[in-house]
Amino acid sequence: MCYLARQRRPSNGTQMGWLIDPAEQTVFIYHPKQETEVFDEAEVLLPVPSFAGDLGLTVKNLFDWLLE
Repeated sequence: MCYLARQRRPSNGTQMGWLIDPAEQTVFIYHPKQETEVFDEAEVLLPVPSFAGDLGLTVKNLFDWLLE
């Protein structure tokens, strides 16, 4: 399931921020002046900053690597 959570936060000049919750295997992705995106489906591709555009990383790939 991917859904959007409404939340206010300041922009600090970053393109994107990830908050990774290994217990829930969920990734919260923050963009300046946008709603928070929540990713918790294994095969969903995670958005990445423009400098890492060729990185095809899924939620499953991320947690397989982090939890090995």
